Amino acid sequence: MVVSYRLGRFSYWIAKRLIRSEFVALPNILAGYGMVPELLQSDATPDRLANALVKEIERFRNDEDLRHAFRVIHRNLRCGASERAADVVMSLVYARK
Repeated sequence: MVVSYRLGRFSYWIAKRLIRSEFVALPNILAGYGMVPELLQSDATPDRLANALVKEIERFRNDEDLRHAFRVIHRNLRCGASERAADVVMSLVYARK
């Protein structure tokens, strides 16, 4: 994963002043460190994106710690959402009887 954003100059100027996070990519925000590359504004060129993606594909293949970190984030975000949604639906079904 490589995250890239390019905004208009004025929008970027506003965003820089409003956003207090060190990161813009959700995995980086959740992990609290630069887990995935972020290419913003002038860094978001086709060549830089392509090079970063090639590096990240290799890194993901070879780095068990990175894969584990993604699994942990995924598990934390899931929080049993499917099961909770099913419970709510079933409680509504039973409430109508």
